[in-house]
Amino acid sequence: MIAKSISTSTRLSEVSDFAKLLFTWIIPHCDDYGHLDANPRVVKAIVVPLCDAGTNEVEAALGELYAKGLLEKYEVEGRPYMTVFKWEDYQTLKTDRALFQHSPLPDDEWNTMETKRKPNGNKRNVKLSEAKLSEAKLREKDPLASMEYLKKVPKDDLKELSTRFAVSEKVVESKAEDLMLYCERSGRRYRNYRSFLVNALKRDLGGGDKAGGKYVGMKKTLATRT
Repeated sequence: MIAKSISTSTRLSEVSDFAKLLFTWIIPHCDDYGHLDANPRVVKAIVVPLCDAGTNEVEAALGELYAKGLLEKYEVEGRPYMTVFKWEDYQTLKTDRALFQHSPLPDDEWNTMETKRKPNGNKRNVKLSEAKLSEAKLREKDPLASMEYLKKVPKDDLKELSTRFAVSEKVVESKAEDLMLYCERSGRRYRNYRSFLVNALKRDLGGGDKAGGKYVGMKKTLATRT
């Protein structure tokens, strides 16, 4: 769905005509979560296959849209994906069917996106319960899908991450503890807690021990409230 307000969007008015076209054509190709493969070659092949514009022009137009915040870029296992800005504000999906997904969700988003749209109807609820059960079994088999990973980060991972981000192993352990407390407090769950830790280190510890971030002070906040 494309809202009429797109005609008066200040952000969109500041990009090139081709970028405007690309943005509007991207919307119907997204899955129900507002995501799409961000590889320029893929976007060219899927969204504008009959346009004269080449891959380089598509890449440049995407750059304009990222710069204006109309699209946001993220990665899953090294592959780029995009999400449309304020997708949830403009899309109304049927609540009696499963959500269509062809792009993986960011680790920080998958759980909240699922809980935002709880479908109605007993049949769907049964399917959802079965999916949750399968997910629980998967977590039992995959250590990375369990919060226990944050309680005791494997020694090899501590060494690798401390070297990668130029911080001590204690800093990595402290960050993992912050994340665990954050999950317990907020009720958030993640498919891969190692990826969650890596993303948090990228975001919050880019500057080393003195870096700030979203999860810093979580232990102090919890101690104060308890």
